[in-house]
Amino acid sequence: MAYELANRFDLDDEASVGTWFSQFLFALLAVLAFLAGYLQRQNALKRLWWLIGLGALAISVDEVAGLHEFLLQSLHNIFYRDQVPSALNNAWLLVLPIILGVAGWLIFRMAKLLDKRTVLLFSAAIIVFLLGAVGVDQLTSLVERESFLHQGILVAIEETFELIATVIFVYTVASFIENQHGKSLRSAINQLKSGH
Repeated sequence: MAYELANRFDLDDEASVGTWFSQFLFALLAVLAFLAGYLQRQNALKRLWWLIGLGALAISVDEVAGLHEFLLQSLHNIFYRDQVPSALNNAWLLVLPIILGVAGWLIFRMAKLLDKRTVLLFSAAIIVFLLGAVGVDQLTSLVERESFLHQGILVAIEETFELIATVIFVYTVASFIENQHGKSLRSAINQLKSGH
């Protein structure tokens, strides 16, 4: 029983408290981004926030379903056949240019439409997330799965980077909404409470 309970806190297990919390944070991020989009008057900003919301929702689903692991494993089997993953034979190397391109485009687009503070915080969150999700994950795939280095250290570092980044994402969007729309939202809530 204690072993099964401990497994619920295993960061490398999809059916764990850590995965649930990460999925919840990304779902919260999606809701906040959709709200930020809804509150915008400018169509370009509305589309940007809705795109961020859809991305967060997709990552939230992926946290539970583990779709990226399936995709990476399939790509590895197609391009590297039966070779053991290494620094040069790794599916991450195939998708990394696409991920960096999308992240770069998103930051560029945000820089044109949003305030500097929001862009800097979002950029920092993207960098921290990619360091964990791609950088540390690639290192993790090179280490024997049953070793303490893999299960005890690298997975914990990877998940910590991802959770810190997700908290920064959520804070950034919540802060943007507060700074840009806080007064009007509070006014609307007060009107609803007073029945006017």
